[in-house]
Amino acid sequence: MEYFAGKAQAFGVLLGSLTLPEKPIRPKSLFRGFRPPQSFRYLTTTELRLIGKHFGLVEEPE
Repeated sequence: MEYFAGKAQAFGVLLGSLTLPEKPIRPKSLFRGFRPPQSFRYLTTTELRLIGKHFGLVEEPE
C-alpha cells in the first residue's frame, strides 16, 4: 500500500490463486524466434491459446 500513499486516485489489480503447469514452459519451445520483451506486450489470441494448452485450460477441437 506504500506505493499508493499520498495519491488522490490510484488503480491496482488484485490477483487470486495461481495455476502452475506440471512442467516449466520454455518460451523458446513454443514461439519461434522468442525474445523476452524489454517492457511488456500483449499476447495474441493464438499465443494465449498455446499457453493455455499447457495449463489444460484450452480443449483441443475434436
